[in-house]
Amino acid sequence: MAAARADGVLPVILTGNCHSQQAVVSGLGTEPLGLVWLDCHADFNTPETTPTGYFDGYGLAMVVGDCWQTLCATVPGFIPLRQDQVLLVGVRDTDPGEGERLERSAIHCLDVPDVERLADQLTAAVSALAGRRELAALTLSAYDPSYDADGRVREAAVAAVQGAFGP
Repeated sequence: MAAARADGVLPVILTGNCHSQQAVVSGLGTEPLGLVWLDCHADFNTPETTPTGYFDGYGLAMVVGDCWQTLCATVPGFIPLRQDQVLLVGVRDTDPGEGERLERSAIHCLDVPDVERLADQLTAAVSALAGRRELAALTLSAYDPSYDADGRVREAAVAAVQGAFGP
């Protein structure tokens, strides 16, 4: 991550789940870094709030240092982001304890009311961000082609990556 940025390259990370973000943040440093987390799930559970124990539900909570600190410390150079450095976009599904944590947090939230138009909104959002701020990295995670029979998710992801590089 750090080497790519030093070479002036925008790293595009393709990964199996959201837990790669600790490594992305460690490679970029925390200042002045903002994280835009586009996900229908908040991934803001902790072991104390989760009703299921599903590990992938901790991703964002780990990035801000709210749980699994010992595990996160094994990522060389990882320093948690402050909650106010995070913009959470498109969340429509939270567990009760997770939702309460999110309401009490300093995380900025942006609703996406029309999920059907989300692909177009995602592309527009990434393009707008790229036009206003320097993107340090772009991560696409948890894509499973077996759930994308018509290829719409793949097309949206490609469009989002293209949007990051401008018109």
